[in-house]
Amino acid sequence: MEVKLRTPKLLPTPKKAVWGDGFLEWSKAEFHIDENGLPCGNFLQIEYVDAPDNPESYKLKISPGGISLAVCDERGARCALQTLRQIGMQADERGFRYCDISDSPDLRVRAFILDASSGRVPSIEELKLLADRLSLFKYNRFELCLTNAYAFKGKEIEWAGEGAFSPKKIESLKKYCAALGMELSCCFDLSKKSADTRALSELAANFSCADFNINCLKASKQDVFKYCRECLEAGGTPLYFADAFASKSFDAAKLPEIGIPIFRASDAEIFDSLCEKTSGAGREFFVSADVKAGLCPRLEQAKAAIDSAVSGAKKYGARGMVLTSNFDGRTLAPSFALYPPIAHAAAQMWSSEVPEEAVCEALDAFVFYDATGDFARSVCALGRVDSTGFVEAMFAASNTNAKKLSAEFSNLDIDVMDGAADFAMGLAATSKPESRDAPIFLAEFALAGSMIKWALERARNDIEIESLEQKIALKFIVSEFENVWLARCEHGGMWRASSKIRALKPEIFRQ
Repeated sequence: MEVKLRTPKLLPTPKKAVWGDGFLEWSKAEFHIDENGLPCGNFLQIEYVDAPDNPESYKLKISPGGISLAVCDERGARCALQTLRQIGMQADERGFRYCDISDSPDLRVRAFILDASSGRVPSIEELKLLADRLSLFKYNRFELCLTNAYAFKGKEIEWAGEGAFSPKKIESLKKYCAALGMELSCCFDLSKKSADTRALSELAANFSCADFNINCLKASKQDVFKYCRECLEAGGTPLYFADAFASKSFDAAKLPEIGIPIFRASDAEIFDSLCEKTSGAGREFFVSADVKAGLCPRLEQAKAAIDSAVSGAKKYGARGMVLTSNFDGRTLAPSFALYPPIAHAAAQMWSSEVPEEAVCEALDAFVFYDATGDFARSVCALGRVDSTGFVEAMFAASNTNAKKLSAEFSNLDIDVMDGAADFAMGLAATSKPESRDAPIFLAEFALAGSMIKWALERARNDIEIESLEQKIALKFIVSEFENVWLARCEHGGMWRASSKIRALKPEIFRQ
């Protein structure tokens, strides 16, 4: 009987991969990870060669004699390790398929920014799990936005009882990321919360990455100059969103002499011009794409932003790209919704775009561990229920605002959206994720589905009169909201967030 040779699915896609007809048996294929985060084993050899243009490049060969790596330094070895992990996670009883892979990334810095500053602070276990998955997709920087979420000395009255990142927690995550081959870096939004040089120095001291993102989207040009100086005095290299300078008459010479600008792909009309002029002036720059976290993740918008950002980065030689997202404290944006954009961006930052089916296969293999292949597809389906923001706004609106929303979005077909939500929830119901956080994924999906259905039912009926079923559903939503929060995040801030949902119908919760 002929046994089919299944080619492992790798994401990002290697520049060159030739697959052989045999397998390296498990007794030789087994490898370990040493204390420096490097692969090691009795049948694994690492050869250090002269540095090519890209220090993260590597050559990986799996043959009858074992596993061999050719790299210029440890960065390349760690990238090869992630490819080995992906191959191993898809291997069967025959072992690792023979292969000859040559690979290197297109962008030097591939960063993911987690904005945990809106009251919802993930537990350290949750952060390490996310970091592990980011490294598997070859991200090399994990950035934390800590506005309102760092425990500054002398400011205990501000963060007491709230979720906060302590120096001890940051140190633990920093060591974990270092072993994964990722930098842990910091972001602080100075346009939302003021901080002096002393405070920024206190924060920067927790991070080994020199780059310090002083997020200042709403700041004036004068303030950006001021923030850059303060960041430099605090010992960091300032990165900043250059919105204050972005215009059709943009002049790269007017950017601060210190610091590195970040251009957002959402500035579609002038994005290419910003990149081109900054590159032409010999200045380094980053690009960014946003993931709009929420009940109905806007997958197509996220993919379009990523496509635009990566295209600009490669065309004009950006230093790297940052993918930004947040954990919304009120709507409890489900964590599973982050992964399709994470995988989509990973593929493009490293090499090339891949079809959505390949993204789903990678997510089910490396994140959800779902042999049915349904959970990743259900996540993508949920990301297409609503691209307008209507559902999220309707869920959180007061009765008065809900009426205005119904009038404003009267062109939407509620039945179509309801059917799309049912389709996504049906796929999730048939899935069988087996990751260690699979029960939480499923609970998050059920919660998101319940909140979407509640909002759609509210839009369909008389705003002032809610059925008994709607009232019961809201009580269950609050209960599950708090359960899911505690499963992933620190308890601080939870009551304030859930009270906003209770406030939608306070009379229900007085009964």
